[in-house]
Amino acid sequence: LQSVLSVSPTLLNFGEDDSVLSFTIKNSGNTAMSWSAKGLSATCLSLSDMGGTVAVGASKVVKLTLDRTALTSDLSTSFTIADGYTEQEIQVSATKKVLRPIMNVSPTVLDFGDSSTSKTFTISNSGTANLDWSLMDATNPCLTFSDYSGSVAPGGKQTVTITLDRAAMAANLNVVVKVSDGTNTQSITIKATYVYVEDYSSAIVQSFDNRLKCDI
Repeated sequence: LQSVLSVSPTLLNFGEDDSVLSFTIKNSGNTAMSWSAKGLSATCLSLSDMGGTVAVGASKVVKLTLDRTALTSDLSTSFTIADGYTEQEIQVSATKKVLRPIMNVSPTVLDFGDSSTSKTFTISNSGTANLDWSLMDATNPCLTFSDYSGSVAPGGKQTVTITLDRAAMAANLNVVVKVSDGTNTQSITIKATYVYVEDYSSAIVQSFDNRLKCDI
């Protein structure tokens, strides 16, 4: 009488995201099988069972858990499952995920037209780390921004309001402001139409002066 050990799969790849994988130990022999795990040296890995008994024709599912907080670099290791007669090696690999922000700015064109004085744009972060952003070239005296820098959490967003001082305009406005995260930049084109406003008070005074001259 002898147990016959088989293990499947023998390659476990956690990739960048998985934290729990499993493998199956099967006994296809004609007597109960006692098994044990050996050589699991990586401290970031743990097994749901380090040993046990599998009945004739039965199987056992064992979970392998990866503690990603303890993963300092890409992982490539192995351990064995043994029953006293046979040893089968299981290879384990994992990729350490690099946390980084991903900046998105919308909209990228803001047109105040000939009457608007306030517009907004949104900075969102679809990455996995905090996004620290700042404005570049935001120096036009006609424009004021509610925020010139900020931090956006993963999955979050921040809305920035732009206020246009039309009284300070002397011509049509067409400027580009950049949003930077220190590595990448996205541009926002800001436009506004200049509307000439006649100084009616001066015109009235001039008209009154002309009438006085005509009456003299």
